[in-house]
Parts: sequence; structure tokens; C-alpha cells
Amino acid sequence: MANIRRDASREGWELFEQYAGMKVFYTFDGIRCIIGVIIYQIFYFFQGEPEKGKIDFIHTMDKQYDLRILENLALGNDGFVSKMVSLFLKQTPDLMSQIQMAVQLMDVAMVSRVAHKMKSSIDTFCIMEIADEIRMLERASDAEWTSVEIEKAVEKILRILTSVIEKLQIEFQPR
Repeated sequence: MANIRRDASREGWELFEQYAGMKVFYTFDGIRCIIGVIIYQIFYFFQGEPEKGKIDFIHTMDKQYDLRILENLALGNDGFVSKMVSLFLKQTPDLMSQIQMAVQLMDVAMVSRVAHKMKSSIDTFCIMEIADEIRMLERASDAEWTSVEIEKAVEKILRILTSVIEKLQIEFQPR
């Protein structure tokens, strides 16, 4: 039987498994399946493929994120969406600090590891403005990226995530 690996906090996976009724981030023979891919597949199952050239659910310019994939995954369970947002707001600042420290130390392997951890959240929340950068950083240890390119990508990611966090905190503030 293949090994099962989880790349997030135990609390986060238990929450996801409880509400989604499935297990994710399995690794079989080196082929990784990320949560974002699973969510896209579920979204397409319920919504159908978007028209070619028109993927309007991916990015909402005024918000920098889009929760429709998460909402479709939740199947009307607003509590699930709120808990996933809460988990994002709790874990993302720590990951931002880790990637910033990795850049300061010029630890490219650590940059790649942290970028990998961040990628699923960026995909789940459709923060498409930094999707390319996070993937670039994830491959940084395997590629010949200059320190300037890495620093610019991290700077953009931190700026956008800070903005997204602020907007989510306003949208999901306790009432």
C-alpha cells in the first residue's frame, strides 16, 4: 500500500475531512494530488467546464480572491466556509513569516517547501494574481532562479496575501 502524506496541520485536515468527507494530499508513487486540483475537479463536476477563454469564477479584481470554489465545495454549509477562512487567516501569516525568513537566509530549499505549503490555499481561495509566482517559488530549488527574481516574487506574494487577509478579516468579522 502506498504511503499517505499530509502537508498541513492536523487540525486543518480533520476540519477538511469532516466537512468534505474525503481525504486529500495522498502521495502515490511520487504523484502528488493537491487540494486545489481536487477542488477544481469538484467545482467542474457541479458547474461544468467554463467557456473557453472565460473563467470568470477565478478572479474578482476588487477582492483579489474568489470564494466560489470553496462555497461549491461546502455545498451550502456556511460554517465550513467560515472555518476554512478562519484556518487560512490563522495559518497564512505564519507561512508568510517563514518564506520571508527563508529569503533573508537565502535558503532556496526552504523557500520551495513553504511555497508548496502555500500553494493549495492560494488555489482554494483563487488568489490568481500570485498563482504563477507561488509555482515559480515551489520549483526554485530545481531551477536557476536569481535571488532578485525570488525576492521580487516573495515581495509580491506577501503584498497580495496581506491585502487578501485584510479583506477576509473585514468580510468575515464576527457580527
